[in-house]
Amino acid sequence: VSSTNFKFFKNKDEEVKTDLSKILYNSIDSLRYIFAILNLYDIKADTIKQAYEEVDNYLNNFTTFKPREKEQKVIVVDIDDVICEFRTTFNSWLKEKYGVDIDPDSKSYYSSKEVKDHGLSPEGVFEEFIETDMLLTIPPIKNMVEFLSLARSKGYYIQLLTSRPEDNPRCKYQTCKWLLDNNIEFDSVGFAPEKYIWLAKQEYYISGDVYFAIDDSPKHSLEYATHDITVFTPELAYNSEISHKKINHFNKENINILIKHID
Repeated sequence: VSSTNFKFFKNKDEEVKTDLSKILYNSIDSLRYIFAILNLYDIKADTIKQAYEEVDNYLNNFTTFKPREKEQKVIVVDIDDVICEFRTTFNSWLKEKYGVDIDPDSKSYYSSKEVKDHGLSPEGVFEEFIETDMLLTIPPIKNMVEFLSLARSKGYYIQLLTSRPEDNPRCKYQTCKWLLDNNIEFDSVGFAPEKYIWLAKQEYYISGDVYFAIDDSPKHSLEYATHDITVFTPELAYNSEISHKKINHFNKENINILIKHID
C-alpha cells in the first residue's frame, strides 16, 4: 500500500509517483506466502483452479442483481427438492459412502435418526457431502427449470431462497456455480436458515408484492402460510401431512397447477 498513490486528497500539483518495482516485488512476496500456506495443507493446483473459477463466477454473476421493477410480482423459490433432486442424491451418497439406507418414503424431513444409528454425526456427513463437491453433481428437475423460465418470460421476479449454509464458502460458491451450469433462470439468490424472517425484511414483502412461494420444507411452508403467503409444495412423504388453507400440494411430474397460477 505504501508503494501506491492512494492519497487522493493530496494537492493536485504535487508530483504523483507510484513505485512499480515495490508493487511487483512485494506482490511476489505476498504470493509466496499464499502458496506456502496452500502447500502446507497439500492443496493441489487443480483444486486451486476450481476454487478460483467458482469465486470468479460468484463475483461476476452473483454480487449484484437486476433490481425489481415497481409492483413486479415476486415468486420465492426454494432450491433443494424444488429445482434439484437433493434428497435422492444425498441419500444415494450416504448409502454408497457409509452403507446408510434411507427409506425413500420416510416421513422424516432429515435423515438424522438413520445417520445417528450408524454412529455418525448428521451435521458431519452433510458437511462432508459439501466438502467432496457433491453439490455440483445434483441433477436439476427439468420441468421446474422450465417453469422458472416461463415465469420470468411472463414478467415475474424470481427470488431463489435456500437454507443452505452461506457461511460455508464451498457451499455458497458451488451453489452459484450449479445454478449457472444448469442454466437456471432467476433474478436474485438469497441464503437464510430462517426464510420467513429473511423474507419479511425485503421491500417487496412489505409492499405486498410476494405472489407465492414454492418450498418442500414443512417448517418453511407453514411459516409462509401462517403469514398469509400462498405456498405450493411438492408432494413428498415428509410433507404430505401438512395442511393449511394457503398451502397447495402438487406433483413434481405434473406442474400444471403452477403454470395455471401464472397465466
